This record gives sequence, structure tokens and C-alpha cells, in this order.
Amino acid sequence: VGNRCIFMGRPILSEAVGSTIIIGDSVTFVSNSFDTALGVRQPCILRTLRKGAILKIGNNTAVSGLVVCSESYVSVGESCLLGANVTIFDTDFHLIHSLNRIRDDHQLANVKPVCIGNNVFIGTDSIVCKGVTIGSNSVIGAGSVVTKSFPDNSIIGGNPAVLLGTVNLSSYS
Repeated sequence: VGNRCIFMGRPILSEAVGSTIIIGDSVTFVSNSFDTALGVRQPCILRTLRKGAILKIGNNTAVSGLVVCSESYVSVGESCLLGANVTIFDTDFHLIHSLNRIRDDHQLANVKPVCIGNNVFIGTDSIVCKGVTIGSNSVIGAGSVVTKSFPDNSIIGGNPAVLLGTVNLSSYS
């Protein structure tokens, strides 16, 4: 855990033996509904699921009720804002062809890394699925289900999420 991190309420951290959770400097975690306008349905949950898994959250990022599960690699960049109840995962959790989903071996499920760039805003209740890369300076609309990757400066929304436009950074100069 980096320096100057702020914890509003208690997050849940669950680190598998031999895995790594890295939290940068000045990261804010809101796990208490009184500390954010929309409230949160749960505390922030950061979880690695097996040996070798990595979960990284970059400097100056703020999250509310975030749930992240990493079976291999999930990275959230610097200066990101993740709205209430965003969920990010790099695994299917269960086998697609299983005859016994309750008892199947999640470690055999399909796993692909997730990479969120710098200065990304993800709206409330969005879900970012395995194998997705979101380019820096992108915006994801509330309630989106992101199942594919998007380049820098993308405006993304929907279920499944599609490219709605681009962020024009020159208008902020």
C-alpha cells in the first residue's frame, strides 16, 4: 500500500498465497455509502485468486465500492476515477462446458489480463470483463458491460459496450 492512501470504510483485501496486490500513492477507497453521492452496495473488494496473480491500482486513483478479482493480471492506471459499484475481473470463474458448475475447478476457466489506462473514468455499475484493455483518457458510461478493448480517448457505453465517440483533449488546453 502506497503513501497517503485514504480509506473511507473498510475494504476487503483477499490475497492468495504467492500473489501480489499493489496499491499506489494517494489512492482513495470509498467503502461506506455515507461518503459518496450514489452510495455503494458493498465495500471495496480487492481479490487475487491464485499464486502468481497480480492486481495493481495506480497513483491518484479513486474508487467507490469497486470489486476486482484477479486470477492472472488486472491493472488500473494512474489518476482514474471508478464510480460506485464497478466490477473488474480477468476470468470466467467457471468452465463453460461444465456439468457441475458448483464443483468445477475455477483455475481451469478462461483467463485473460485486464489493463485500464491512465486517466480513465468508469461510470457507476459498469463491468469490465476478461481480456479487455481500455486506453488512457477514456470514459465508460454508467451501466456498461465492456467485453472488448478500446483505444486511448474513447467514449464507450452500452451492453455490450460500443464506441460512442472520442475525447477531444485539445479542447481542455
